[in-house]
Amino acid sequence: MAEVMERAPNWKLKIMAATHLLIWVAILSCIVLFSHCGEPDQTQHSGHAQQLTHSDTLSEVFIIDAPLVVNCSVPVCDGPLKEIYCIGPILTAAWQFGLQKSCPGSKIKGTPQSVLDNFKKLTYPINRTAFTTFCDENFDNVKYLESVTFEDWKDNPELIGKIPDLRRRKLALEVHRRWNALGKKFSSDVLTNPSQYPVTPVSNAFIVPGGEFDIYFYWDSYWCTDSTMLPGLLVSNMTATVRGMISNFANLVDTHGFIPNSGKLQLSFRSQPPLFTQMLYEYFIATGDTNFTRTILPSVEKELQFWESKRRFSVAKDGASYNVFQYRTASNCPRPENFLVDYWQGVNSTRKPEDVWSSTTSACESGWDFSSRWFDQNGTDAYSKKSIHTNSIVPVDLNTFMAWNYKAIAIMYKKLNETSKSDEYRQKFSDFSATLDKFFWDEKEGMWLDYDIEQTSPRRFFYPSNLFPLLVQKTTGDVIKRVGEYLEKNSVFTLPGGIPSTLPVNSTEQWDFPNVWAPTLHLFVMSLLSTRDAYLVQKAKETADRFTSNVYQGMFEPQKGSAAGIWEKYDARKADGSHGGGGEYPVQEGFGWTNGAVLHLIMMFDQPQQFGFARRLLFNLDTGKYFYSLGITEAPSKEAEAATMLGAFPNNFVICGLLFFCFCISILFVVVANYNLKRILERRRDRHDRSESDQMNRLLRELDSDDE
Repeated sequence: MAEVMERAPNWKLKIMAATHLLIWVAILSCIVLFSHCGEPDQTQHSGHAQQLTHSDTLSEVFIIDAPLVVNCSVPVCDGPLKEIYCIGPILTAAWQFGLQKSCPGSKIKGTPQSVLDNFKKLTYPINRTAFTTFCDENFDNVKYLESVTFEDWKDNPELIGKIPDLRRRKLALEVHRRWNALGKKFSSDVLTNPSQYPVTPVSNAFIVPGGEFDIYFYWDSYWCTDSTMLPGLLVSNMTATVRGMISNFANLVDTHGFIPNSGKLQLSFRSQPPLFTQMLYEYFIATGDTNFTRTILPSVEKELQFWESKRRFSVAKDGASYNVFQYRTASNCPRPENFLVDYWQGVNSTRKPEDVWSSTTSACESGWDFSSRWFDQNGTDAYSKKSIHTNSIVPVDLNTFMAWNYKAIAIMYKKLNETSKSDEYRQKFSDFSATLDKFFWDEKEGMWLDYDIEQTSPRRFFYPSNLFPLLVQKTTGDVIKRVGEYLEKNSVFTLPGGIPSTLPVNSTEQWDFPNVWAPTLHLFVMSLLSTRDAYLVQKAKETADRFTSNVYQGMFEPQKGSAAGIWEKYDARKADGSHGGGGEYPVQEGFGWTNGAVLHLIMMFDQPQQFGFARRLLFNLDTGKYFYSLGITEAPSKEAEAATMLGAFPNNFVICGLLFFCFCISILFVVVANYNLKRILERRRDRHDRSESDQMNRLLRELDSDDE
């Protein structure tokens, strides 16, 4: 071969050189591809949202010729501040001028009517300078919240000090120390002059999620209160703080009829998953405080009446009619917090704009804002927010929460010796539990599934919420077997960072793959524990372990170049503490419900005998023993992890094996080619040197001859 190459003309050598270069490109490509072996498909989620932004939907302008008219009839809030903060020309002008972050401000300087009158003095066309002057004269941007130090917070709770695993103890202590950093209360000026602020104030201090979410949120608060309260023993010993937060929500129910999504006025027409009953129930089980529980129970019942009267609908399925619950808000206008994006998505949708806007706020009420769970799964707008139709979907989780609430109220009234009330809610629970099975259980999938009214069919996709009925249902051995088979079939347990909100889909919404959210993972774990099945309890334990470890990594051992923190969401594909992405805002750190969920998971497995909920779930009624004792220190063996990866992604490993073989052949070819090419060049150089030497000798001989 070397001799053939040696005799090759220059053009052939050039071809060989080009081939040599291409081989190296191929090798580098193999290396890149091989580095991704064993990982789930990442092409469907970039980690960052590609959603419409303000600049995508309507460029900032300097002159507005006329007000933007939005054809909707029910704004997202009510009251005297409605036409300033929720709908109308002030809000739309602020978005058009790109001033929505600062105008309208956090406080009005006069009365609501005076602000509206002052705006009317501006005449169209309005320029940016004139509008900015109007904003400066009519609004202040002041802080309406103050930081607090909770009086019942202690530096080193006794139970946390007993956690045997040092890493978990360190994380639990970090979480505990964050409660004060996340503690807030409304300023005295807000409580004195509430009509000047776009908020729904409460009188007691509360814990906020963190980051941009610097005010109370409804369902976030469940994980804060639930984590500080452990039945039989208060981990953080913050009884007064939890009692104050529960009282806040009771007052909101009494004055507004329900608990709003958040303390912000713009979010006050929608609620969030109804977990107020569970907050009171956990407090009652933990403290035995019958007087406080008896005082709050009427507010709990009033909130459930709101859901029964405003969110319960008759839905036909398979020839029968069922009364089931939906997230279906009254508003049909764009959200003020994302006004122009919502506006253009509605206008550009194939659906009616009002339906898109209403389903958008309904998705916010679900807490899953946003997810392909609420979108079309096929067609021109598949996996796009333009196809959102939350109002036509009956969700498993909401209906489970309502059954869960009926059961909890029945237990509380029984403990209070109010037999008639207890019997009333026990009957509600019994009746609705039957509805859960009849309406949501899908025999083909062996799982409870959301139902799409438009398509008149179940939505056959994995969501952690599919399993939530396990929290309330008495499951048979056959059902438990089907649940396990469903989870294995969908490879749910194969991702190193936890249980994602969905499996891979063509979406970049934040409640889709690969994001892991603490609240759904926590309820998923509790659902598995409720079965008392050895296999599913083991999987619950492993899931909790992986997520806890992921949170630890992100806080104490973040990847190089990444900030340390406890995040609102994590990447299921990684076990290095990497946060998730996507959605309408940057990922937030803090973070209330992650703190609560991870503390709950640590205590539930590390101290099960002392933790009442774990005692109820982990106790084996047949053997009289716990499934697991203290600690979650063991990790899956490397052989088990390898088997898991091979089982989850067989195609990837076949491809990677072929790539590795090609890589080895390429290396061998390059080594041989390099060796032969080197020999060719050396021989040519020798011949060239000899030729030059011969020419020089001939020249010298000729010169000598001339001299002679």
